[in-house]
Amino acid sequence: MLKKLGLGRLAYHLAYAPYSRARDLWLDGGPRQRRLTAEGKIAMEAAALTLPMPPAGLGAPVVLHLLTGRRFWFQTAFCLWSFAHASGRPIHPVLIDDGTLQAPFTGHLLRLFPHARIRSAAEIEQLLDTLLPPSRFPSLRARR
Repeated sequence: MLKKLGLGRLAYHLAYAPYSRARDLWLDGGPRQRRLTAEGKIAMEAAALTLPMPPAGLGAPVVLHLLTGRRFWFQTAFCLWSFAHASGRPIHPVLIDDGTLQAPFTGHLLRLFPHARIRSAAEIEQLLDTLLPPSRFPSLRARR
């Protein structure tokens, strides 16, 4: 009956949602810090577009696996570039697409790391169907 009246929805909008927004703002450090963080993110994304090729490095290549997507491609680029620079070894990253990685961003990542392998969300789903079929692993696959 309460569901029919929409009291839960009303309570959410009058109590929980405002409390949640205020709590999140507080945890972010306030409005000024939230704005600075957003500006820093924009600056970091712009800087990722101009990163030079990482140093070639010596020795056997290191294979690194990272989950990435549209919202995180620039952090992935900096992470890989920093690792290549600090380790002095060539890296061959395996980038696992979360389903949101689009062509322009894969192009930027492949420019920096030509040996990168990008595993699409469809490829991962197909691999899961092969290795963990839903008929044998229904609970595990339901959690995915």
